[in-house]
Amino acid sequence: MPDNVGPGSIRGRLISGFVALSARQVVTNAIALTKLALIVTMLPVAEYGVYVIANGLVNYLIALSGLGFGAYLIRTRETPSRELVGTARALALIVGCGGLLVAFLVAPVLAAWYDQPGLTALFVVQAFALPIFLLRSIPAGLLDRKLRYSRSASIELVAELAGFVATIAIIWVTRSPWGLVWGNLLQFTLSLVLLSRTTGDWHVISWNGAIARRLLRFGVGVGAAGWVSQLRRLVNPVLVAKILGVEATAVVAVAVRSLELVGFIQGVCWRLAVGGFAALNTSDKPLGRALARGQAAQMLAVGGVMAVLIAVAPEAVALLPGAHWQAMLPLLPLLCASAVSGTLFNLYFAVLQVRADIRPMILANGVFVLAFFSVAALLLMTWSDIRAYGVAEVIATFSFAAFWPMIHRRIPEARLLPALMNLIMMISVLVTLHMLWEQSLSLRIVVALVLIAATSVALRENRDVWRAMLEAAGRDRATRRT
Repeated sequence: MPDNVGPGSIRGRLISGFVALSARQVVTNAIALTKLALIVTMLPVAEYGVYVIANGLVNYLIALSGLGFGAYLIRTRETPSRELVGTARALALIVGCGGLLVAFLVAPVLAAWYDQPGLTALFVVQAFALPIFLLRSIPAGLLDRKLRYSRSASIELVAELAGFVATIAIIWVTRSPWGLVWGNLLQFTLSLVLLSRTTGDWHVISWNGAIARRLLRFGVGVGAAGWVSQLRRLVNPVLVAKILGVEATAVVAVAVRSLELVGFIQGVCWRLAVGGFAALNTSDKPLGRALARGQAAQMLAVGGVMAVLIAVAPEAVALLPGAHWQAMLPLLPLLCASAVSGTLFNLYFAVLQVRADIRPMILANGVFVLAFFSVAALLLMTWSDIRAYGVAEVIATFSFAAFWPMIHRRIPEARLLPALMNLIMMISVLVTLHMLWEQSLSLRIVVALVLIAATSVALRENRDVWRAMLEAAGRDRATRRT
């Protein structure tokens, strides 16, 4: 259980944490959306596409180097000692510098493969984010362990604002994607400094071989799941860029990034779920109830945001300069459906991560990535249309269902049928709004709000109905066996 956090205060801290993180995300995502709109206005689409390739590859390199040191500090039962924190920081520095060296070596090869000479410098400089990002995960983990989400939210907001100002100023002067690179580096560095000063041990670096081996054992398990799941982010910078070109890569990147910024609730729910389930020990009696309520609330939150996005999508896309951005419009509903479908297993994976039961996560993410890459490659080559990206993601999302028996054996409290029926209701809302694209914007918004309200009531009522049906079915099976 987190330090100095009693069982009675867990729910209160999670609620206040949800409010703090959500409020911070609303502000920072508004800043990020403004930045994205300014970027697509100020930068040529081809130059932005080259940056997307460099950034996507660096982000995967960060995921590949991330060994979950922050996650270890959150879930360890012992109070993190000065020696543990110092060893984690030393390991993060070593791994980050190693990743930076790899970036130096592979940059010329990548530039030649993409036939983009400007990619080398962008990729190498952006890779300096590696050690900064890994070092930042340690103080961030210490704050999350104490459920001090409001403090970390404030720091991330300040860093986001500083990065926004630097990015736009440099792009305004240079009219090149270098503003994005330097802005990102400033944001990560400022976040690292402020988080480290808050925890008060920013200068501690030490080494303990036993602790380092323990951290690496945990990190390889957690990291393996991340290595596999983050492969999905390579579909755009690798497949789309190579088959359809850098302009198509830029369009897909803007669509995906817009969806991530608008649908931030899913990330907030994941972050709170890891801390909350760690506090519950994921073996307490309330786990089944927490999963059911959390899943319904998450699906409603994510689905509601996606519904509003689909309702306003035609007008929002029309504001972007240039006809090439209009190709994004048919892609958005597919990405929204995929985002809502992803909530089906999100909390189950959070429980498994807290329990350090990584094998199902690795297998499920591996099958998803294989399906995503395979279907995307096939459809991109046959259709030559970016809609293939969205169709492939929706198809691949349902590959998680193949691992339901394995998940249920590990989490007997989990119930798939209620969540699946709730998902069907939410997808129906999205389809209805998509069919109304020819109608006026005001009508679409009214219909979206009415459908969201009706779905909210249905989800609350259905939660108890599904539970009663499942209990009755269980009693019936027990009677038959008897």
